[in-house]
Amino acid sequence: MPCFSKKNKLTGILPQQIVGITTLSLSLDVSDNLLSGPFPSQLGNLKTLIRLDISGNRFSGEIPSSLGSCTSLEFLNMSDNSFNGSIPPSLSSLRSILELNLSSSNLLGQIPKYLETLSFLIYLNLSYNDFEGKVPTKGVFSNRTGFSLEGNDRLCGGLVEMHLPSCPTRSLKQSKNVRLKVVIPLIVSCVILSLTFFIVICTRKRRSVQNASSPLHMEELFPMISYAELSRATDKFSSSNMIGQGSHGLVYKRILGENRMLVAVKVINLQQKGGPKSFISECEALRNVRHQNLVRIITLCLSIDHEGTDFKALVYEYMENSSLQKWLHQTKDHQNKDQLNARNLSVIQRLNIAIHVACAVEYLHHHCEPQIVHGELKPCIMTLNYT
Repeated sequence: MPCFSKKNKLTGILPQQIVGITTLSLSLDVSDNLLSGPFPSQLGNLKTLIRLDISGNRFSGEIPSSLGSCTSLEFLNMSDNSFNGSIPPSLSSLRSILELNLSSSNLLGQIPKYLETLSFLIYLNLSYNDFEGKVPTKGVFSNRTGFSLEGNDRLCGGLVEMHLPSCPTRSLKQSKNVRLKVVIPLIVSCVILSLTFFIVICTRKRRSVQNASSPLHMEELFPMISYAELSRATDKFSSSNMIGQGSHGLVYKRILGENRMLVAVKVINLQQKGGPKSFISECEALRNVRHQNLVRIITLCLSIDHEGTDFKALVYEYMENSSLQKWLHQTKDHQNKDQLNARNLSVIQRLNIAIHVACAVEYLHHHCEPQIVHGELKPCIMTLNYT
């Protein structure tokens, strides 16, 4: 359940009883009040909390390390407070975090390098603190519009667009590299000039003969798998392994690779109108998508089958609990009462499913680059990995 108490001019410390409510599974918002003192360490009990906003208060002390136990957090705003110390290492456990705002919070030290490993983090605000040292350049730090570091005057390095000073290096190392820094650019320039014409010609030829049905360099965007390997894994695409039929092809369930991963193999029907275009559109849409509620492409197959015709397939993560359609609408073949009871969803489960679907849609509409409008949102295309 959510808890909202923002802009109520609350004063004093935040009662431990509030963060002790283990059933608080959605949101805790006490922003824009006058709360003070250290933030309760019992916060770590809220294992399923998705959104936490305590901005605009007077909380002091260090950010509690127990915050790292809230592994379901997707939105965290602790800005405009009076904390001290640095960002705790425990925040590296927030693997689902999408937005993190620690601006104007009196924090110091170096920017933790683990922040660039949070693969779902799309917006980070560390502005107006007292951070120092080198700015990371990977992950969220690789996109200049994805983070804010204004008001930290002792930072260095980072992206060129930030116009920060270079980080100091050891003087001995600098002296040894002076000659290399002069000679290497000259050599590289000569090599580049001599190869430029050849590269331009090769690039133009490659573009001119590129297959019109495959505008993307798929092999550069996704790992590839051979037709022979897929054929072996699915027993030559046996009907006994088929689990569904989409608008542009058949879907098979099978174990793949040495790690015995259970996957769903979608074989595109290239003879059907819109089949090749559907394949390309799906690859273009999913190549930059990184979200815990969106099924990712594991590998692709662009090959020729045993009859010598074009073959295209997408390999996805397999969701073991089938589609949401089967959980919401019982079919006539479920005659066993125990099976019917097993497929009943509680109100809490339905609410959590709706929340995760909304988070995925919100990501596609506002945080994905380019933005994506799904256009066909229905239960039969939503899959569940657990309930």
